[in-house]
Amino acid sequence: RPGGLYGDKRHPVFFLAGRINLTTGDELLHLVHRDECIHAIINLIESKIFGEHFNLVSDLRILKKVYYEKLAKKLKLPVPQFIENPVSNPTNISNQKSKDLLKLIYQNPEDYS
Repeated sequence: RPGGLYGDKRHPVFFLAGRINLTTGDELLHLVHRDECIHAIINLIESKIFGEHFNLVSDLRILKKVYYEKLAKKLKLPVPQFIENPVSNPTNISNQKSKDLLKLIYQNPEDYS
């Protein structure tokens, strides 16, 4: 199960740029680079791993609003506006199984440019 997909010119920040009243800013970010998805698929086929579930998400664990505001500024895009919507227990998806069995090394979405 991949997180939000990014890579090359594809990134959710382009869809969110300039939008207002976004409600998911207090959730944790779960992104995965396109190349990591491809690598995972190849490893699954070559290793003949079937019937398993893997979460494909980067190691970065920050709030969406923090990440998207920072990246929009970095890319000189209109900053998305999030409304306060506190989450008592944000979803924190583990990628450990994919790192252990598929030997994935995740890129840092903060390095996107």
